[in-house]
Amino acid sequence: FTWLLLIYLFNWLIKHKNESNLVFVPSITLGKNLYSLLKLIFKCAFCCSISENKDAVISDFKNRKINLLIATTILERGITIENINVCVFYSDHKVFDEASLIQMSGRVGRSFRYPEGDCLFLSRSKSKEVDKCIGSIVEANK
Repeated sequence: FTWLLLIYLFNWLIKHKNESNLVFVPSITLGKNLYSLLKLIFKCAFCCSISENKDAVISDFKNRKINLLIATTILERGITIENINVCVFYSDHKVFDEASLIQMSGRVGRSFRYPEGDCLFLSRSKSKEVDKCIGSIVEANK
């Protein structure tokens, strides 16, 4: 299943190659591994709680010096970056609950100039938390 998710992620990133994309991962290890793979193809960075250069990486992403940022939930709250797409990789992971998924997907469309964007949940299995998140977002946008 991991390879299939990687193919979906890769295709999604190609589709949005000229846009800014934020990919959330559930763990530092997975983030490092995904970064090692994606940096071969895309200009990207990885940011987590133990990153020494967090502020510089976030600044580079905000200023469009890089258009792909892989991050743990460290960027789930408290950051507004205009005109980005979000992917939650392994969105069925136990670390993600409905509230955190809503927060991560809420990074999309954070300005009047760019009220829309794309949010993709990539899961290995069906997830009640993802279903609840999608239901809450659909309800809130009615």
